[in-house]
Amino acid sequence: MSTDALNTPEISITPAATLAAIEANKPPMVAMLLERNYRPLGEHEIVGYNQEEIKVKTSAGITTVVRPGGFIQERDEETGKIKGHPPAVPGTGFETKILAGTVVRLPKDEARRLLDLKIGSRTVDD
Repeated sequence: MSTDALNTPEISITPAATLAAIEANKPPMVAMLLERNYRPLGEHEIVGYNQEEIKVKTSAGITTVVRPGGFIQERDEETGKIKGHPPAVPGTGFETKILAGTVVRLPKDEARRLLDLKIGSRTVDD
């Protein structure tokens, strides 16, 4: 079967060069630390979230670390995407909302809007 038969108005084959041009025209992505809960407008990528360490003081006055803090990049087993910051109370919010404390990669224009509204900060290195 020749490729001419596939290039009809109903079916078109997109060459790899066209796909590369589409990828090259995407806006640059910027990493932002969310300071408030936010629902992204379009394309976004979750990088991870900062987890605070949990300390417990015993009756003897000794402080022990129960859970160490750090930057968490957990992947969802079903989708393979990085999970966002877990909600404090399960079942709150809606599916597309990303909670405060999550590091998110957004398009440059949307990141600028977050800075203006003081929803996110640019303290994260790309």
